[in-house]
Amino acid sequence: MDVKLVTGLSVQGLNTHSVKQQPVNFTLPQEHNSSDSPLDWYGLTESSRHVLNAIIVITSRQQLLEEAKENPDLQKIAHFENQYEEAYDLLNDSENFKSLKRMREILDTCTSVLQALRQLA
Repeated sequence: MDVKLVTGLSVQGLNTHSVKQQPVNFTLPQEHNSSDSPLDWYGLTESSRHVLNAIIVITSRQQLLEEAKENPDLQKIAHFENQYEEAYDLLNDSENFKSLKRMREILDTCTSVLQALRQLA
């Protein structure tokens, strides 16, 4: 079977018979209300992760810039390290992404932190 891709490229010899389809067992966490759309979960998860990743990137860059100065401000470096660690810990705790309420709290708190960091950059 040949598959034509949008860009005009093709994949030849794709064996679709060897691919076993398995059912997806997707369940929303217990907090789920019938009014909550799966897109709400997706949007909040991606938004929360984006904000946390942005904080990690900016604090890392600001820390490196401060360390490169002739007389670095150690308090600023410690502050950036703390913000980095907090964002990193939030990002790597899967429990934070099982609750719409928790993801909204992360966005409410971390969006203002991100805006302040972007003004520094």
